[in-house]
Amino acid sequence: MNTKLKRTDDYVISADSTADLTKEEENKLGVKVVHMEVTFNGDVYCKDSDIKNEKFYKDIKNGLIPKTTQITSSRFKEHFESFLKAKTSVLHISFSSGLSGTYNQALIAADELNEKYKDCKVLVLDSLCASVGEGLLVHYACMKKKQENLSLDDLFNWVNKIKLNIHHIFTVDDLFYLRRGGRISTTEAVFGSVLSVKPIIEIDKIGKLYIAAKVRGIRASIDYIVKNMEQCFTPSKDFGRAIVAHTLNVEGACMLKKMINQRLNVTDISVKYIGPCVGTHLGAGTIAAAFYGNVREK
Repeated sequence: MNTKLKRTDDYVISADSTADLTKEEENKLGVKVVHMEVTFNGDVYCKDSDIKNEKFYKDIKNGLIPKTTQITSSRFKEHFESFLKAKTSVLHISFSSGLSGTYNQALIAADELNEKYKDCKVLVLDSLCASVGEGLLVHYACMKKKQENLSLDDLFNWVNKIKLNIHHIFTVDDLFYLRRGGRISTTEAVFGSVLSVKPIIEIDKIGKLYIAAKVRGIRASIDYIVKNMEQCFTPSKDFGRAIVAHTLNVEGACMLKKMINQRLNVTDISVKYIGPCVGTHLGAGTIAAAFYGNVREK
């Protein structure tokens, strides 16, 4: 279907729970979230909000290992069709295809439904982002829709254009979780774990993780993250927001926020937890920053 939809109420913005939006953010932005399941301590949770973040990461530190299940095409179909039946189209902003098969599952559902419904449609966008970076992209999409009343197609194109301006930079305490989930290689995990090295990890142009640097200690990690922001952060009236996130590392996150405030012109900065869906693959102790900047170089 080629017809452009002109009014903002012709469509909704949808996202995976991997975007780590709080319930308050979901309500404020009007985002419709489809949830990834987390299996933890023998129980299956369908919503991150059903799991207490602090307890989740404390249990991980005590040796419990959770796992996630990607969202299936049938669940996406159910989610999308609830809007299509009401003659409302959907722009779905997906978890990076470089980190999960969830994007492909959403595409399968969208293709099937777009054959069935001719007066509305589903567009699925590969964010090439994750966690609070993905959430930041969703935030900007919602603001753009509200401020400029863009059609579905025009907003899709705009978000697709800016998605590689979203940067993610983080450090983890233990590379085991990323290796176990296949996000980095065994060689990278072993090398990064020796001699108490703290790996600095970023997301590249195809939405995959890579180790950008190796430093020693939490203070050096924070300094590296802020220096990276100084090089590529482009604050403006429209893109002045930054997110600091963590997995049970409040002290490190607050240190990072303080240093960002001291050295950068950030108009809006918040500290939040990385949710269990993504945190399952990071373990406890992670600190991260997400922000809008120059287009990713790598």
